[in-house]
This record gives sequence, structure tokens and C-alpha cells, in this order.
Amino acid sequence: MYRPGDAGFSQRCRSLVLMALLLAGTALAGQVHPAQAAGGGTVTLSQALKAVVSSSHAAKVAKLDAAEARSRTRAVRSRELPSVGLTGGFVDRDSELVAVFGPFTAPLGGDTYWQYQVTATYLLWDGGVRRSSIEASRAGERVAERAGAAAVTRTEIEGLDAFLRAVGARARGQAVAKRIDAVKAHLAEVKDLFSQGMVARNDLLETQVRLRQVEDESSAAGDDESVATRTLARLMGRDPSRHLQLPGSLGLPPPLRWTKKQLLEAAIKESPEIRVVEARLEAAEKRAEVSRRDGMPQVLTEFSHTYEENPYLLYPNANVLFLGVRWNVFDGGARAAKRRMAGLETAKARQDMIEAKRRVRNQLDAAYRAYRRALREARTAAQNVASAEENLRIEEDQYKVGMVRTTDVLDAEALLAASRFELIARHESAYARQGRLLLLAGRDLAAFYRGGKGEEEGL
Repeated sequence: MYRPGDAGFSQRCRSLVLMALLLAGTALAGQVHPAQAAGGGTVTLSQALKAVVSSSHAAKVAKLDAAEARSRTRAVRSRELPSVGLTGGFVDRDSELVAVFGPFTAPLGGDTYWQYQVTATYLLWDGGVRRSSIEASRAGERVAERAGAAAVTRTEIEGLDAFLRAVGARARGQAVAKRIDAVKAHLAEVKDLFSQGMVARNDLLETQVRLRQVEDESSAAGDDESVATRTLARLMGRDPSRHLQLPGSLGLPPPLRWTKKQLLEAAIKESPEIRVVEARLEAAEKRAEVSRRDGMPQVLTEFSHTYEENPYLLYPNANVLFLGVRWNVFDGGARAAKRRMAGLETAKARQDMIEAKRRVRNQLDAAYRAYRRALREARTAAQNVASAEENLRIEEDQYKVGMVRTTDVLDAEALLAASRFELIARHESAYARQGRLLLLAGRDLAAFYRGGKGEEEGL
């Protein structure tokens, strides 16, 4: 039995359900928003390098080159399958086909007719040329893949440098901000002493000039950061106009987990340059094998089905099976010349491999020495910063009691700023040289710097 109050009760239930759904949606939106914000957070060195490896122009071109090489292999492998051809059409002769038997003639066909032919040809044996060609094409795939990987590595070095320049410019901007605060504090002290008649007006003017010079340095650091950030975004495969949030500074890079001997052994096997030369040598050897086998006789079979519109033929359709040999006995010495060129190419590739190993050994030795020197210089720069800070404190105290001039204080402040800039540069250099050392040894930079100490500690 229907009661009027039932409608009101149902309406209230629906309202409560809608209210609960609305609150749940709001809560979910509140949970998703922080995650979305985190997705646009600070880009670490590991994330930047990973983006360069996966999304840079070099990475995309490398994938296309590898796909092109695989397509060439598929074209070569098509020789393993029979080839099928179809020809046909309408024929219009200027006269009929007529056979002459002495004084007698007999028609063999009309002057207009239809005909077609379907042919299937399969190569049974060619002395291994087909198999060697497929192996050579697969070796070409490895050349394309490793050459693309080497190009990505070069782009990765560019990305590392751009990241370090951007972070270094931001760190220099922070150092300039500290310098501005220090000069302003000194300017306030000079103004106070000048109002008391304890210092001359030239102290005030000199300090104001130094402040304006330092403020110009802040603009220069901002411009350097913008240029480097746009370059990094482009290398990461992103729109350069989109903002990238980078760390404020980087300390010393994380320590190496390998000795120099281990890095050298890895470089001889995994260096991008070695891997490319190794693949080229293999491809040259495969092509030489193809040239040696070229000229062997070919055993093939062919099946064809033909039809010709001819009322005088008892069997207008015909099925033909052919099994035979095809052999180019003499070609004027072309094959011999190709074998000679292939042998020279292989010899050149072997010489390139010897030279590449020597070059990589020297490069790794130089890179390791440069990295160790960068660490020593960074430690020295850190000590210089501490000494410059103490020197500035002493000069400021002496200025307050009239023992030194304002020029001495400003020079001490400039020395501190130069020491800070030098420390930033030494940290950049240590990261850059470590990255080149690791890439030379074939190491994964993104994995090495993932969650590393260098990403978490500032100057």
C-alpha cells in the first residue's frame, strides 16, 4: 500500500547517496592532486639522463635506424621463400599465326587472343650465398644498434653538461644572493659610520659601485641558467619553453664503486666506441664471406601454369616444371675484384679495432686522472671557502674599529665570492669528469646516479 511519506523518504535517501559520492570524489581528487604535483617536481640528474636516453632526438633516430636495418634483413630473408610472378593480357597481332607445310598451310592461332602465365621460382641451393647474406644483414643490424647507442651516449654527455651548467648557474645565483646581502650589510655599516663622520664619502661611493656590480652578476647567472635549462629540455625531448625545476646545487659526486683496473677491463668490452668497431668488424667479415661464396652455381626449380586463348590448340592450358642450374661462369673479373675489396675492408676493420682499444685505454687513463684531480681541486676549493669566510669576518671586525679601509673589506668579500664560485665549478667538473669516465667504461649513468648522495646534498 502506497503512503505519501514514502516519496519524501526515498528522496532523502537519494540525496544522501549523492552527497556521499560527491565527498568521495572530492577526497580522491585531493589524493590525486599531490601526486600530479609530484610528477612536476624537481628533476634529478638520474631522471634527466634517463629522459635523454629514452626521448632525445638521438634516441629516436637510433630506434629508426635499427628498424630500418631490421627491414633490410627482412628483405634479404625473403630469398628463403619462393618468388611468384603473374603476367597476362590481351594480344593483338597484325596477322594470324599460320604454319606452312610445303604447298599446304594450317592456322595455329588467331590475330587477337587472351593469355596469362603464373610462375613460381624457388632457389634450392646457391653454395651458402643466401645464408651468408642473411648473416651479414644481421651483422648490419648490430652495427646500426650500436652506432645508435654511441650517438645516444654522446647526447647523454651533452645532457650531463647542460644539467651541470644549469644547476651550477643556479648555485652561482645563490652565491651572488649571499654576496648581495653581504655587500648590503657592509653598505649599511658604511652609511652608519659616514653619518657619524668616521669615514669619508669615497667609502660610501665605492661600496655602492660594488653593490651594483654584484647585482649585475645575479642577472648574468639567471640568464646562464635559462639557456642551460632550455638546452637540457631539448635534449630530454621536451619543449624548451616548458619550465624544468632543477636542484639548487650539487655537492661532490657519489664515490666510484670500481677500481681503475675494473673500469679499464669494462671499457675494453663495453665502451660504446669499442662495441661499434667490433660490430663493424663482424659485418665486414660477413660481407667478405658473401663475396667468397659469390659465383657458386645456383640450383633452382620453377613451376609455371600458362593459358592461351587458341581454338586450334588441343590443350590451351599447360603446367610446366623446370629443375636446373644457373651459373655465371665468367664475369670479366668482377667477382675477384669484390673479394679483394671485401678483404681490404676486413683488414681495415681489424686495424680500427686495434687502434680503438689503444685509444680507449688512453682515454680511460686520462679520464680517471682528470676525475681524481677534480676531487682534489674540489677539496682545496672547500678549504679556500672556509678560509675566505674567516678572512672576511676579520676584515669586517677591523673595519668597524678603523684598522682597515672599505676597499679591504670589499676585496675580502670578492675573494669569498670567487672561492664559492670556484667550489661550484670544481663540483661541476667532478661530476662531468666522473660521468665521462663511466660512459667510457660502458656504465649506465642514470642507474649510477639514481638516489645518489650527490643528488641530495648541496654545496
